[in-house]
Amino acid sequence: MNRVVLVINNSSWFGKRAFRTWLPAVPIITALIKDLCDFSVLDANVNGWDFGQTLGALRQTDADVVLISALSVDYQIQYHKLAEIAKAALPGCTTLMGGVYPSSLPHWVLEDRNVDYVMQGHAEDRLPDILRAILSGDDAFLAVRPGLGMTWQGKRIFTPLKTFQYQAKTIVKPDYSLLDIEKYFELQSQYSAKNYSTECAEKRSVNIIASYGCPYNCFFCANRSLSGSHVVYRPVDDVLDEIDYFVREHQVKQVSFMDDNIVSDKVRATDLFSKILERKYDLEIQIGNLAAWDLDDNLLRLLRDAGCSRIGISVESGSQRVLREIMHKPLDLSIIPPIIQKCKMLGIMVVADFIIGLPGETWDEIRSSFSFADAMGADLCNINIAVPYPGTDLYAYMVEHAMLPDDFAFDERFFITGLVKTDEFTPAELKILAAFEWERINASTPEKRARAQKVLRLTDDEFAEYCYQMRQGAVRFVKNYG
Repeated sequence: MNRVVLVINNSSWFGKRAFRTWLPAVPIITALIKDLCDFSVLDANVNGWDFGQTLGALRQTDADVVLISALSVDYQIQYHKLAEIAKAALPGCTTLMGGVYPSSLPHWVLEDRNVDYVMQGHAEDRLPDILRAILSGDDAFLAVRPGLGMTWQGKRIFTPLKTFQYQAKTIVKPDYSLLDIEKYFELQSQYSAKNYSTECAEKRSVNIIASYGCPYNCFFCANRSLSGSHVVYRPVDDVLDEIDYFVREHQVKQVSFMDDNIVSDKVRATDLFSKILERKYDLEIQIGNLAAWDLDDNLLRLLRDAGCSRIGISVESGSQRVLREIMHKPLDLSIIPPIIQKCKMLGIMVVADFIIGLPGETWDEIRSSFSFADAMGADLCNINIAVPYPGTDLYAYMVEHAMLPDDFAFDERFFITGLVKTDEFTPAELKILAAFEWERINASTPEKRARAQKVLRLTDDEFAEYCYQMRQGAVRFVKNYG
C-alpha cells in the first residue's frame, strides 16, 4: 500500500509565534484518507523538532506522498521550508500543499519547485479524489481538476476554482486516532504556565469547529478565500460526539467554538446549544467571531444556560460610515450597548474586536472607534491593525490602486504588523497608537483592569507584564520599520 504522510511544521521556526495545539486539518485529513493508504502524521511542532530532526523523521517514513497543511499566510516561509525538507529527505516523493495559504495564493506557491501540487479549497471537497489520482499516476485527470496546480507537460499550470463556495454537503467527522492528544495537553499546560497564565495552564481546553464559512462579505475578512460566503454545517450529533469524546477520554473542561460565525443560522444554533444544555456537561464554553445582529435575548440566554462564559463580538469600528461604506458590514452600532448590558446581566463576558487603519479611514474615525470601545462597557476590547490578506477585498483594492510598496513581500513585516499607509497615517503610527490605546481602554481604571484580567485569566503581575510586552512590541516595530 502507498505510504502517505501529513507533516506539520514547527511553528517556532524563524522566530515565529508558537502554535500549541493540533491543526484542525489533521483529524479532518485523517478521516478522509486513512483507509486509502498507509497514512501517518508527523508533527514537528508538538515534538519540538528542528530542521534536521524533521528531515530524519520524514526519511524514516519512506513516504510516496507528503502532505503539507498550510493554515495561514503568516507562516508561509515555514511551509516552503517544509517542502524543501521533504524533498531532501525523500527525493522521489510527491509533495502536495493545501490550506488557506495555497487557496488564496496558488500561483505564489506554484513558484516553489519543491511543491508538486497546489490544492485550493477544503480537503473534504477534493483531497480523496486528488490523492487517488496522484497515487495512480493519472496526470490527465489532475491537469484539468478545478482548484489544482501542478507541472503538466513541462509547464506549471493551474486550473482555478470557478467559485470558492464549499461544494460538499457536510463536514467530515474528525478522526483523532493518529494524534497523541495527551502530549498536546501537556505542551499547552507548559506553554501557558511559562508564557501566559497559570490559570490557563490548569484548565484543559479544546477548539471545535461546527461550521465553515460566513454569509457576510466584510471588506477585510480572509475567510472567503477558503469558503466564499457559503456556510456548511456539521451534523449537530457529530459535534456532540466530539465533545463527548474529549470530556470522556481527556477530561476537558473548556470548549472554544472557532467557527467563522456559529450563530448565522439561529435555528441550527438553537438546536446545537439546546442539546449541549440537555447533556449537562461540566464545561465552560467560549464562542468567538459573532455578528452582533445575529444575537437576541433568547439566544443569549440559551448560550448562558448551556455553559457559555464568554463571547466575542466583531464590532470593528465606532464609525457608522466606516462600517457601511468601507467595511461593508451591516452593523447598526446602536445595538451594541444593549447586547453588552444583557450579557452582563446573564454573566457572560464580552470581548469586542476593532480594526483600524483601512484605506479611506480618517484620524477622526479612528478616534471614534477608541471612544466607542472605551464607553461600550465590554470586558475586553482588542484593537487590530488592518492587514491586506490575500483573498480579501482589501488586498484586491490595494493591488488595484497600487498601494502595495515596491518591496512588498508576504513576510512578518506586513502580515503581523500591518501594511496600509495613507495620507492620514503610517503603519508605525498605528502600531504605537493601538498598543497605548489598548491599555487605556482596558486598564485605565481599577474596574476596567479587573474586567480585562478576568477575561485573560491573569494575575496582577501577569497582567502588568502583558501590558509591558505589548508596549515594547510596538516600540520594537517602530525601531525596525518606522
